[in-house]
Amino acid sequence: MDGSWVEPMVAWMKAAFPAVSFRLINAARGASEVTVAATCWYQYVPQDADLVLVEYSLNGCLEATGQPMCSSTAMVRVAAYESFYRRVLRRAPRTALMSVATFNFNSDTYRQGLASVEAPNAFTATGQRAPQLL
Repeated sequence: MDGSWVEPMVAWMKAAFPAVSFRLINAARGASEVTVAATCWYQYVPQDADLVLVEYSLNGCLEATGQPMCSSTAMVRVAAYESFYRRVLRRAPRTALMSVATFNFNSDTYRQGLASVEAPNAFTATGQRAPQLL
């Protein structure tokens, strides 16, 4: 998946931890959400995995209409997240799970009445890169 957040993250981890050997298995699938992963993709996790990163912030919690799908513990996708995490931990009991979120790297427009102002997104205003925040 060239061009995703995964490659810079792995490069950062290799630079930060040069004595560690990394093996990347990217099970990401475009336009999918966590229910599919909870159903079958958890099986791709190696049983000896040390770290599993999970990112479903783009496709996982918002419908195409912008309707939030993870705003309550009673929602089906929240149950799918829990199922996915539990299945990963049963398959690789010594792994560390880390949920990461995709950030918005553009500017936001704020309006009040007839006035509006465009400002950098709060994350980009820090001047930091995504791996530095982890």
